[in-house]
Formats: sequence, C-alpha cells, structure tokens
Amino acid sequence: MAERLVKYSRAQQKDVQDEHFYDAQCPYCSMQCKMRVIEQKGPSRTQYKTIALDNPTSEGRLCVKGIHAYQHAVHRERVKQPLFKVDGQFVPVSWEFALSVIKEKFTNIQEKFGTDAVSVYGGGSLTNEVAYLLGKFARVALRTKYIDYNGRFCMSAAASAANQAFGIDRGLTTRLDEIEQTDCIILAGTNIAECQPTIMPYFERAKENGTKIIVIDPRVTETSKMADWHIQLKLEQMQH
Repeated sequence: MAERLVKYSRAQQKDVQDEHFYDAQCPYCSMQCKMRVIEQKGPSRTQYKTIALDNPTSEGRLCVKGIHAYQHAVHRERVKQPLFKVDGQFVPVSWEFALSVIKEKFTNIQEKFGTDAVSVYGGGSLTNEVAYLLGKFARVALRTKYIDYNGRFCMSAAASAANQAFGIDRGLTTRLDEIEQTDCIILAGTNIAECQPTIMPYFERAKENGTKIIVIDPRVTETSKMADWHIQLKLEQMQH
C-alpha cells in the first residue's frame, strides 16, 4: 500500500507543469481568514488546492467553506462577461457596450428624478478596500447618499441589542484573545461552531480556563452542545 501511495504521489507531481499562487481571503464570514490558492496546471487537467495563511484572528485556521471558497471563481457556469437581454434572452456583450448602457440609463434617471434616485447595494463579503471604493463610487461618481449592503438585515437585531447593551452597533467590544479570560459568555441566537468555526478554539480554551458558557437558541446546535447551559426558547417566547 505504501509503495502504491508513493507511486501515485510521484505521478501527481510529474503531471504538474505550471503552478501559480494566489493570496486571498475567505469571503464567507466576518473572520475573513487568510489563505493561498494554488493552481496546478498539467497536460490533462488543472487542479486547485487551498492552504491557510497565518493571521491574528483565526490563527492560521481554515474551515471547510474556506478550503473550497475558490470553487465559485473557477466554476464552469460562472458568468465571465456582461449579458444583455434581447427579445427575452440574455446574450453576451462587450464591457464597453454594457458600461455605456449603464451610464446612459443612470444619467437619464438622475436627470429626471435627481442624483438620489439611484442607490448602491454592496455585500458583506467585500474586502475593506473594495468597500471603500464602492462608497467613493456612490458618493463621488453617482453623487447619491443611498448606499447599503446585504448585512443590514442579518445584523439589524444584533445592532439593536448591542446599542442597548454597550452603546455601539458594530463589531466586537473586545479582542478575540480576551474571550478565554472571561468568567461567563452568553451566546444568543448564534451558532459559532458552524457559522464561524475558525474562532471556536477561543471558546474551547475559555471552557478549559473555567469560563461558563450560556447558549440561548431554540435549536440544538454544535455550539449549544458545548455550552454549560442551553436555554432553549420556544417560538412563542421569541415573539415578545
């Protein structure tokens, strides 16, 4: 068996004729874990693999979502150029044509209804740099005050609670490495073990240090299973 594995490994190495490295970050949760995607081109196929890069938040960890995050970029059905609907069907067009149509329609709308008649909608997976450029594009190029992102709805409840409890509506109120130094942690309506798995070691180390963890969630999750107390609210209780 060992000999077969060695032969297979050597065959795989010979099959790689060209190799490229792309440093990136995972877009799937707020941890934004750093990673390197390795593209290996051979005579018969191109394959990819992902390795984690060290960073102060996830401490060099990647979850299964991060490991496979590259797949949406190389999927065969990915849209790689603008599509314009003609007679009910999308047809490929050039970027020059697409941008000219967008400019014409935006200009007509703003001339008729004012600059705030258009808005910009971003995404929570954008990097800080891209989010900054998107904001500049909205305020400077389009001159609109309406810019938002898809995290508004999923974070509205958390923002309201944080405002009432701490007076701020964004981000953590402490550093991640301080989690394991706390006496008690309350996790309300969150399933960190599945949604942000790369920071679970902080909570595991906290438990080892004697921290009591309380999970408030109607569901039984991997997070609730590691808690000291699981407060399993009924749906009718959550409506009040």
